Amino acid sequence: MVTYNDGDLRTNPNTTIDLDGEDGNAFALLSLASSVAKRCKYSKDKSDRLQKDMMSSDYKNLVRRLDREFGSVLTFVTSDEELVAACKGGSNE
Repeated sequence: MVTYNDGDLRTNPNTTIDLDGEDGNAFALLSLASSVAKRCKYSKDKSDRLQKDMMSSDYKNLVRRLDREFGSVLTFVTSDEELVAACKGGSNE
């Protein structure tokens, strides 16, 4: 789930990724996806397809795809309202 960050993180810090911080850069998110996929026992092929899909477009697509795949076990927070809207199916611009 991608949520708006008003500065009050009440979620478990072990499952919360701050997209506004250093853990929110594209390379960190790709690494996170790989790690979570391994913990979820994804096949190498499935993990590779996910990585390829995440890298196929822009940052919003990467976050949207990661949220769609692992949003049940990870929470992403950001102060970027456009990113939140894009991940909820809003504008991609």
